[in-house]
Amino acid sequence: MSALALLLTLSVLTPSPAHASDGDVRVDINLSPEVVELGATFTYTVVAAVRGNKTIRMVEEPDFSAFSVVGRSQMPQFTIRNGVSERRLTLQYRLRTRRRGDALPIKPPTLVVGGARYSGETLTIRVVERGKAPKNKVAPVKTDAAFVSMDLSPK
Repeated sequence: MSALALLLTLSVLTPSPAHASDGDVRVDINLSPEVVELGATFTYTVVAAVRGNKTIRMVEEPDFSAFSVVGRSQMPQFTIRNGVSERRLTLQYRLRTRRRGDALPIKPPTLVVGGARYSGETLTIRVVERGKAPKNKVAPVKTDAAFVSMDLSPK
């Protein structure tokens, strides 16, 4: 058997790593809580995950025109479990409501994962007058954390 024929036979019988790393892309978007009081904050989270080592990047931000962005975090992650790799990108936004509305829309971001474009569904949030939102049924978590706000000015 010639070297070329042996090489072709081995390439047909050996699984290609590119095919093994091609997996499903998952983009999950959620907000919490779904009903919030005017002037209160809520969390909007985007999680994109793909099997393999493909890049994940955001090319279009969500549309937060009806809200004020008060915080943003980005958490990239790469894991290998039992020989299967996964890349994940979590984007979390803390938003403050500015106006009332029964169904204020938030257009999702556009992400590029391994060269293909993905987007989620438009979510809506209900913003009610102060004192009208349902009470949170989760018990508060006791922490030793403190929040301090200061205004500094030069003398």
